[in-house]
Formats: sequence, structure tokens, C-alpha cells
Amino acid sequence: MPANLTPEFIKAWEKAKAAKTLEERLKYLYEALYLCPKHKGTEKLLALLKKEISKTRQEIEKKKEEAKKLSKKGISKEGDIMVVLVGGPNSGKTYFINQLVNTDFPSTELPYETVQPISVIYNYKGAKIQLIEYPSHFPKEYSYLLKNADLIILFDEEGKRFLEKMGIKLGEKENKIKIIKEPTGGIKIMGPLKATKEIVSEILKNYGIYNATVIAYKEATISDLIDYLEGSSHKPYIDLTKEKIDNIGEEIIKRANKILVFTKDTENGLVLDKGSTVKDLVERIHKDMLKNFRFARVWGKSVKHQGQRVGLDHRLEHYDRVIIYTK
Repeated sequence: MPANLTPEFIKAWEKAKAAKTLEERLKYLYEALYLCPKHKGTEKLLALLKKEISKTRQEIEKKKEEAKKLSKKGISKEGDIMVVLVGGPNSGKTYFINQLVNTDFPSTELPYETVQPISVIYNYKGAKIQLIEYPSHFPKEYSYLLKNADLIILFDEEGKRFLEKMGIKLGEKENKIKIIKEPTGGIKIMGPLKATKEIVSEILKNYGIYNATVIAYKEATISDLIDYLEGSSHKPYIDLTKEKIDNIGEEIIKRANKILVFTKDTENGLVLDKGSTVKDLVERIHKDMLKNFRFARVWGKSVKHQGQRVGLDHRLEHYDRVIIYTK
């Protein structure tokens, strides 16, 4: 029986073979599995696709384990926001750190002066921002830093080429998928997801998920689903070759999708994710406080009236000041 393969399948299969990273390859293999006709003539092809998917996932897991081992030996995440500085020799990364944090790391005209990552904490209005200088000879053993980063600061075109080679995409990607794990009920799909329930169940099974609701926002694809499961390779960034930043601390918080919230008369704020609520703030201060919460009063952009009384579900904005009242 002829396979009758569609042009869409052939395109996905060719992209899988030409993929530069394992994660990219996995996306296109799943795409090909979804697009492959299901009949007796394609049984061997379907088996081959599933075998390639299994092999690729094993390689990804192996890479993750190696990265975990290296991260335990190397630099771990500290503070509220992790920022990785990327650029070639003499691009100004060490000078940038010295000026910002008032340190005295050696900065010379010699290329490849920094052979290991440098990590320092920059305090900005209570936000502890971890600045990590990635060595300019771009050793791959520290690539876990790029994956863990909340933000990347780019210093030259050489750094940009390295990030592309490592599969890091600069710029934020709109989140089109959310997965809510359930105790029972199998896999349910809500919203416009371009994939069959069978394929989605097959993918989730490989990640140990058997009961869940998959919510698709707008028109989501298999690629969006894999991004959610693997952790997106898209990273927010600041490009110092094209941008002049007057207040780097403020810009880091903004680009990393964080906000600073202040309590009472404190000068040091607490860092929360953009879109956080009063409940998130209360839990950040102390989880036991949640049981005795009565209400909060807020001053700032998130309220119509300054000092407005709000509940736990009130969404906070950057620079809001909050007083929490308990029983």
C-alpha cells in the first residue's frame, strides 16, 4: 500500500533531519508524527518516528543530567533575578560589572581574560540581581547558565552568534499553552490546539503526565506544547550594541517581567513576577500570614484610589506600596 505522504509531512521530516538542536528536532519529529497518514502502508514509518522521538528524548534527558551535575559544581542561581552577560573578547562585560557593582575584577586588553564565569550580586532597591559574566571563549560546559537565566545582556555580534548556535532565541515568546495536572480523567484539551488528542496524549505520556487539562490560547501547535514541557528556549534580553540604557537596574526588572512591591515604609522592595497578586505577596512574606489575612491597603498604579482596600486576588503593579492587615 502506498504511503501517500503529504507535502506538510515531508517538510516537517526534512526540518527534523536538519535541526540544529535536540529540542528543535523533537518538535519537528512530533509534528511529523501528527502529520503522517495513519494506515497499513505507514506502519513502519510511524514506528521509525516513534523510535526517533524516544531516542531524541533520551539524548535530551542525558544532556539535562549532565547540566545538573555541572550546575552543582559550578554557579547556582542566587538572589531574585539571574542575568547572564554574553559577548566576545574585550566586549566590556568585566568593565560593566566593575562599574555597576564597584568591584575590581581584572579587565585587560588580552583576549579570553575571563576563563570561568564571574558571579556577583547587584542590589537595586531591594532587588538582588545576580550578574554572571559568561567567558568570552564560549565554553559549552556553562550552557546551563543560559537555560537558567531570567535575562541575557548582549555585548556584541559574536555573543549573538554563540547564542544562536546554542539554540537560544532572543526575545519573548507568547505563552500559548497551559497544562493543569488532574488526579483522574485522562487528557482533556480546551481551546484551538493543532494536534489530535492521541498525539497530545502520546507526548504527555513521555513526560509522565497521564491526567491533565491542556489549555490552548489562540492557535497553539505541537511546537508550543513541547516548549511548555521542555522550558522555552526564548529569553528576554537587552542588546547593549543597539540600546543606550540610563537605568540598568530598572530595565533589568522590566525586561525580566518582574515587579518591585514595597511594604509599609520600607525602602527595599520585594521582587515578584509580573501579574502577581496580594496573595503572592503575602505568601512571599510568610505563608502562615495567609491564614490570618483580613485585607490589604494599596498605594500605587494598581488602584483607583490611593490607600484602597483590596483582597487577596488584587493584581499588583510595579512600585505599589502595600500594608497588610491580619486578624
